[in-house]
Amino acid sequence: MKKIIDVELALQYVAGYKNIHEKLVKSFLDSYKGFDEEIIILMEKSDIYNLHMKIHSLKGICRNLGTLVLEKDCVIALDELKKNIVIKKDITYLLKDFKRAYKELEQLY
Repeated sequence: MKKIIDVELALQYVAGYKNIHEKLVKSFLDSYKGFDEEIIILMEKSDIYNLHMKIHSLKGICRNLGTLVLEKDCVIALDELKKNIVIKKDITYLLKDFKRAYKELEQLY
């Protein structure tokens, strides 16, 4: 399976500073642990506002992590939220790619 994290791309966004990228990754792993479970709970509660906030926050860090795939997933999910058409099965692509990205990031540093 093709990797979802492009470290070279990520390093471009942090001016090539690997130590900054490492700190960013470690901070992300700490801050986003359990993110997928939180999203599922918010969906079950139909809490559109907090779903939007969580996904928007994730979208904002994707490029610095080097995952344009996950960023695209976030854009699609946010668009669906605006149209009020997100249901649990519709967002599985985001959760699947999030889990893949998270696992890859855990193995980096």
